[in-house]
Amino acid sequence: MASRIGKSEDLQPTNFFNRFLLWFEHQLDVFTNWYGRQLDWVLRHKLITTAIILALFVVTLGIMKQGIIGKELIATGDQGKFRMGLEFDKTTTLQQNNIVSQKIESFISAQPEVLTVFSNVGGPSTGIGSLGVGSVNKTELTIQLKPAAERANQPTEKFMMEIREALRDEFPGINYSMAALGLVPRSAPIEITLSGSDVLEVMQAGNYLKSVVEKIPGADNARLSVEEGSPEFQVIPDKDKMQRFGLNTAFVGINLRTALPEMKMPH
Repeated sequence: MASRIGKSEDLQPTNFFNRFLLWFEHQLDVFTNWYGRQLDWVLRHKLITTAIILALFVVTLGIMKQGIIGKELIATGDQGKFRMGLEFDKTTTLQQNNIVSQKIESFISAQPEVLTVFSNVGGPSTGIGSLGVGSVNKTELTIQLKPAAERANQPTEKFMMEIREALRDEFPGINYSMAALGLVPRSAPIEITLSGSDVLEVMQAGNYLKSVVEKIPGADNARLSVEEGSPEFQVIPDKDKMQRFGLNTAFVGINLRTALPEMKMPH
């Protein structure tokens, strides 16, 4: 169809646009001819070409080992922003979580390197992969640092490590997790997946592996992606007695909720 509809035009250098097209076509022909000559040489010298590629590969590995160039496909970069997760004991209420989180927020805001702090107490995580479900014993803090010139060009990751150690001394008993934020979302550099038919055995193996990894020099913030369930107890009412007293399950649940206001009791 293109051969029938299209038509050949004989361009003449009568105006600027035609001269540009003729120049571009000439340069394309020059490049095509040069590429053809190079390809012909490569095909006639396969061993030499292979040796050059292997040498370049070895040189690249040496440069990466020396730390001259990075190893990331797309570097995150230092944006001066990171996310900190606080995980309290599962028996912690939302009110207790909020009180301690406010103290931690004030502590972080008092640091001269910090510009802003945004708190998300008990709400769903804002990170990639979040299921949109919050937890009363968790808090998420998003910290924005001042420009690098105002904090003596201190790397964000170095500040993250220092503030975590300071928080551990000031507010012990809390699990702190941090992740730098940038153009590319950053996850754990090393992830190990365990699978099996017995959940109990997998959890035991995961806890054992976690304890081993934590003892490795340089390992930091080893965590399991699967968490244990919250402590709970079930109340099974006596249906016969409830009928004799004219009670129903909803009424009993409301009275239990009133008697134990700190606990969550679904009907």
